[in-house]
Amino acid sequence: MPLPATEMLTLLVRLLQDEDAEVAGAAHSSLEGTPDGELLPTLRAADCPLEVFEHFSRPGTAEQILEAIALNNDVPGPVIASLASHAPGAVLDVILFNRVRLLEHPGIIGEIRRNPSITTAIERQLREIEQEFFSSKKQNYAVESRESEAVAEEQAEDVEELSLEELSLEGLPVEPAAREKALTDRLGTMAVPQKLRFAALGNRDVRAILIRDANKQVSRAVLKNPRLTDPEVESFARMRNVSEDVLRDIATSREWVRSYAVVHALIFNPKTPPALSQRMMSRLTTRDLVTATRDRGVSEIVRRAAQQTVAQRSRTNQRG
Repeated sequence: MPLPATEMLTLLVRLLQDEDAEVAGAAHSSLEGTPDGELLPTLRAADCPLEVFEHFSRPGTAEQILEAIALNNDVPGPVIASLASHAPGAVLDVILFNRVRLLEHPGIIGEIRRNPSITTAIERQLREIEQEFFSSKKQNYAVESRESEAVAEEQAEDVEELSLEELSLEGLPVEPAAREKALTDRLGTMAVPQKLRFAALGNRDVRAILIRDANKQVSRAVLKNPRLTDPEVESFARMRNVSEDVLRDIATSREWVRSYAVVHALIFNPKTPPALSQRMMSRLTTRDLVTATRDRGVSEIVRRAAQQTVAQRSRTNQRG
């Protein structure tokens, strides 16, 4: 029976290790005979198996295949590091473009330096990256980790001490503007533990206010509310009066960045950390990428990233 492309590639890669030399040889011939254009969609997919990435990232692989792997944000860092040790210059440029991955897997930089194809221009980029991202500026771009378990447990204890009656919002005005003001005033008088309770269990009106709270523990707690909807997350991603922590939490959630609307909102939001915008750039359509290159509302870093992505996509399409 015919198999989907991803399953077929995975099966062929596994058969390369078959004890029967004839079977392994046939699998090798099938893989060698597969046109690059048929491989690219699988290698660009988020659900491509690790063993397929590992196989096609080996020396001798066509440049456009290596480039597709390097452009895929879901490829594990160790695979990129292995690829970086032998990739041609154009692919190294793609690898260096993904600053977030370099921060998460700094070993990639060491592997690039071992690459015999490294040029003076690549070496200069490496020095610039090390100076910019691995010095005092690192904290401005690094993807911050989640709150420690100890802090989370302390917050949970505070929240549990509050009774359900304290979540009552009865008596608020019906008219939207008056209701929002009254609700904002009421929430503003609450202590942090009470706000955390409302953030975690409150309704849509409450979430819309507390997502902008000055206390980042409160605003981030809204994102853990089980009643939170996708349209709300999209609206949060567009807000310019929320903290960077909120935008970072949204951008690093696999669930939420599956939505194109959320990715678009984050990239075009000037408050989104540039490194995260760069990481998601390949998700934009070419039309939106071109728009981003001209949008003065986003940072120069993001505009340059959009320009580079357009150029990379154009080269890939020409080769394909």
